Amino acid sequence: MMLRNLEKAIRLKYSHENKSLNQHINECKNITFKLLNFYGLNRYKKFADLLCYYHDLGKLRPDFNLNNRHNPPHSPVSLFILFKNDMKVIEENSFLPFFILRHHGFLTSEIEPSKIASILPKDVPDHEKEEFEIEIKKWRNKFYRLLPQVDLKTKVDLTDVYGLFKFADILSANNSNYEMGNPNNNVEALRIWLNRKVRNKKIQLREEDLQRQLSLSKVDTHLLIKAPTGWGKTAASLSYAIGRNSKIIYVLPTITSIKKFYDDLCGLFGRENVGELFYYGDVEALKREENLQDLVFSSYFARPIVVTTLDQLLLTLLQLGKYFMKRVHLRDSVIILDEVHTFTENMLYILSFFMEKFIELYNLKLCVMSATFPSVLKDFLSVLFKGKVEMLWLNDEFRKKRRVL
Repeated sequence: MMLRNLEKAIRLKYSHENKSLNQHINECKNITFKLLNFYGLNRYKKFADLLCYYHDLGKLRPDFNLNNRHNPPHSPVSLFILFKNDMKVIEENSFLPFFILRHHGFLTSEIEPSKIASILPKDVPDHEKEEFEIEIKKWRNKFYRLLPQVDLKTKVDLTDVYGLFKFADILSANNSNYEMGNPNNNVEALRIWLNRKVRNKKIQLREEDLQRQLSLSKVDTHLLIKAPTGWGKTAASLSYAIGRNSKIIYVLPTITSIKKFYDDLCGLFGRENVGELFYYGDVEALKREENLQDLVFSSYFARPIVVTTLDQLLLTLLQLGKYFMKRVHLRDSVIILDEVHTFTENMLYILSFFMEKFIELYNLKLCVMSATFPSVLKDFLSVLFKGKVEMLWLNDEFRKKRRVL
């Protein structure tokens, strides 16, 4: 396989329909760099640059052609070009070969040098394949020794950088437009939205309740709310989230409640800013004839506001499937857990296990709400949040609603 005039070959080879490999690489870089900046990961820009450059160079193999119904694997060839081109890069970036190998699959740790070398094109001489296999073994052994020594934050950061690169790779491959952003709204817009909802439902909203709800926009810690049904926990949680100017992950217990709440959120934030994610959510979206692109953004938590179920959040944190494209979009978010009393003990245990790790790593803020907030759960969450929590306990509102003395 000829590696001379590599840059010329990159300009001439087409990696996607109507798109040269060079154009795809540059688009990946531009989108990835914007995403890194948005999520505060600019320190990994050089690593991302290398990943964007090398990931698809395997498509330079002579037998890769866009007209083929089935093309041969190109990731091992991309790795071969990296090894032939710059061993110093590999020495300085031990994770780079791993992500290049896995960029069309899952992040499993199995690495089989002989299998990787066997996939190289026929025009690569046998002695080069043998040398390549030896080099892979050397790198693999070093990589396996390194993994246990790498701290959690670095592992999470690198995985998230890879996830953003993959997101950019898909956007470029599908010519999709995507703008990063947080909910573009403020407390005054929330007030107007609430008053409109109240008028439409022909109910009364006490001014003191409204002021209390809107004042939560100034809370800068985690938040627990115990209030009776109908008091306005939804408005209170949205005020809290809007005050932080962060992405919002709104977790509801049932699909029915999500469907209803989705339309309400679209009225406040605009349909283009709101996504929904739940089991069979893709079917519901297609029923509404939504753009498949919008569906993809929602499924990756890539909308400014996503309303979802707890199981979808937990599956992302459990690192199942291509979790790396979803988890990164939780960074700097406000996670609102509504009707927390409906969550099972196992769900709460798994959630708390991951929140203990990710609250600080991801700069998360949580708002947990219920009309029936057991004291044991309140104490448990207070410990989880290390005491950095404000509690709004509206016991007087419950007394007002009592019908039996």
